[in-house]
Amino acid sequence: VGGVDLYLGGAEHAVLHLLYARFWHKVLYDLNVVSTPEPFGRLFNQGMIGAAAYTDERGVYVPADAVSRGEPVVLTHVDPGRRAAAINAGKTPEQAEAAARVETTTCFYYDGRPVFQAFEKMSKSKGTFIRAATYANHLDPAYLRYYFASKLGPRLDDLDLNLDEFIAKVNADLVGKVVNLASRSAKFVKDVGLAAEYPDDGGLFAEAAAEGERIAADYENCDYNSAMRRIMGLADKANKYVEDAEPWKLRKDPD
Repeated sequence: VGGVDLYLGGAEHAVLHLLYARFWHKVLYDLNVVSTPEPFGRLFNQGMIGAAAYTDERGVYVPADAVSRGEPVVLTHVDPGRRAAAINAGKTPEQAEAAARVETTTCFYYDGRPVFQAFEKMSKSKGTFIRAATYANHLDPAYLRYYFASKLGPRLDDLDLNLDEFIAKVNADLVGKVVNLASRSAKFVKDVGLAAEYPDDGGLFAEAAAEGERIAADYENCDYNSAMRRIMGLADKANKYVEDAEPWKLRKDPD
């Protein structure tokens, strides 16, 4: 006994986990406590999650949750990324700051002062960190899981947590397609119950069943965005079937 089929996590975050796990698993293996030489049968690394970070004209980070929108202005400020690149290239701090000054249009404000937006990896030090408990106090975790799944592929790609895109995707896909389909169906089931025989759906159910195997394969290959596209494609077809069948007219027909 012993071992996990799949270890899935970010390359940076997983390094120490893997070191500790492999060390202690090796000890247990040498003691014949576990039967597998490695603790994980398969390793899959994902990229980092980025979020909107905000800096003032000096390049100092400010809390992202305290930033608001306002009138656009054009200002000169220090770009933290360019400053870091200049320092890495051997520039002095003064030279790096001078080289990193750029002119940017911004409509974001912190404490009444203009600040500048850039997408960087989520970090407590940059004010872009969101605690899981804080999120869970306001929204269902399933929304965020879907958002990330719809963007994660089998490659080591970074992705951004864009809150405007998050809202639009949840409303359009989960609410507009899946919840809409379930809500429509539930009303008819509640009022008249299920039909004695399954109706002719033009092969829709058979297509969904066949697609289920491909969706399962996408999950196995960690190709989550492909799986989400297939699921939403089926939801689109199911909603179209309901639209074309117009069951609300059948309910009103006494015959």
